[in-house]
Amino acid sequence: MGAAGAPACRFGIGLALVGAEKLYRLQGVSMVAWPNPMPDAGPSVLIADDSRTWRDAVGEVLSREGFRTLEAADGEEAVEVVRCERLDVVLIDFHMPRLDGLGALRIIRRERRRLPSVLMTAHPTDVPPEEVRALRIATVLAKPADRRVIVTTVTRVMCGEGEDEVGERF
Repeated sequence: MGAAGAPACRFGIGLALVGAEKLYRLQGVSMVAWPNPMPDAGPSVLIADDSRTWRDAVGEVLSREGFRTLEAADGEEAVEVVRCERLDVVLIDFHMPRLDGLGALRIIRRERRRLPSVLMTAHPTDVPPEEVRALRIATVLAKPADRRVIVTTVTRVMCGEGEDEVGERF
């Protein structure tokens, strides 16, 4: 049993699988995703951020811990990946072109209500707390974050542990 009598997390972390690049074409949108070659081996995480460097860094950290990672460069791509892939959690940037993180999460919530989500931003104080609550965002992760914080945040969010207020830490 986990905290407060909740069942223990069902995800086994630590398989250290390496991802392979895959180009997706979804409804005319090109995006690069990095799925694990063994799709059922680990939990699936979508990393949606307009910074390729950040996506690559977070993807590498999570892949080394046994997560299957997919990537999207903006909110529209993130929505398409959510529609087409089995995912366990979404890490999504607050500020992105075409469709920002909150706009993407509004669409995702209408279509798939229970997908755990983490909003990432370099400016956590810019995020409206009422939007975080309304969209049931588990936490706001300040960027940049170190690998331990990223892995701990994703693992806890997938296990149903979240925050009640913006800016609180686990």
